[in-house]
Amino acid sequence: MKLVSRMGVLVAVIAAVVPAQAAIVKGPYLQTATTDSITVCWVSDTEEAGAVEYGIGVFLDRKVPSETRALRHEVKIAGLDADTEYVYRVVSGETKSEVSTLRTAVRMGQAFKFAVIGDVKSGDEEHAKQVQQMMEFRPAFVMVAGDLVNAGREQKYWDTFFSISGPLMQRVPYYPALGNHEGDSPLYFEYFALPGNERYYSFDWGNCHFIILDSDPPYLQSEDQRKWLIDDLRKDRETDFTFVMFHHPLYSGTENLNRRLGAAEVRKYFGTILEEAQVDVVFTGHDHNYQHTFVNGVHYIITGGGGAGLYWVKSKWGFTKQAAVYHWLRVSVNGKRLTITAIDIDGKLIERLEIRARPELPPPPE
Repeated sequence: MKLVSRMGVLVAVIAAVVPAQAAIVKGPYLQTATTDSITVCWVSDTEEAGAVEYGIGVFLDRKVPSETRALRHEVKIAGLDADTEYVYRVVSGETKSEVSTLRTAVRMGQAFKFAVIGDVKSGDEEHAKQVQQMMEFRPAFVMVAGDLVNAGREQKYWDTFFSISGPLMQRVPYYPALGNHEGDSPLYFEYFALPGNERYYSFDWGNCHFIILDSDPPYLQSEDQRKWLIDDLRKDRETDFTFVMFHHPLYSGTENLNRRLGAAEVRKYFGTILEEAQVDVVFTGHDHNYQHTFVNGVHYIITGGGGAGLYWVKSKWGFTKQAAVYHWLRVSVNGKRLTITAIDIDGKLIERLEIRARPELPPPPE
């Protein structure tokens, strides 16, 4: 073997024979938390074995392996304590992520807060600013009312979404709804690890119940989803508030007539069910603005100001507040009191709602 005398050449030879470490290209990020479990996800650039190391304080003394060598990993950590902060990192091949934190769901009756945003699409600058605001708010989780990306079947948009949302998703779970711009993409279902069938699902957090639906055709008209929704609402729960989220609004005050006609179509399938069940709040997006109306005991809030180009609004009967601004929602739950605060991209107040829990209702008729 001929020795290489020049140091620069020697380094090049060594680099050529030593394989590069696999990179973690997305994550780690958190999904589907309960009082005793949470799912940790990440994506690497080569198929690798992986694991999640975690513990309390500064000790990463527990470990859960990923089941297979893969690009995308979903590892569920179980046996955790409620409302407890853990430190964690992921190991993918020889690569280790930075250490971050996660927190399990609170017990029944404990106070908590969460954030809601919608229609991010390709408004990267606006999205990034609001992610920073949400990180300062420190929510327990984030809900996204659809249109996370501009075109769900194009990888580049997901790359950007995770790049901007990553610092927040690393610390708190995201619960999205499908929007029309997701395009029913397989990428959506590959990246998110959600309860149920992932298209429509529900979960509990503290004294609240959350329902997420798919309002895109043909699922808007789906008898299976309708039956599932009715059954879910009829279950006996000791919760004080029920939130429902999907993409398309039931009431719209935008200038676009087609939007208002589309809202009437959504009302036909969901309106009576939600109002008869007396859900407390319905979050939607699709209209790129903020709108709030109160109909038959239900607060309907359009939160479509995550970054997509804004839609002008017009005065229309029944709307207590309308604003064509970039914004997100801060939601705080404290016992039987609920506070929803709409904040614009500059941190200015748009609207603040205070809602008290309803008296206990008799079970709905069969």
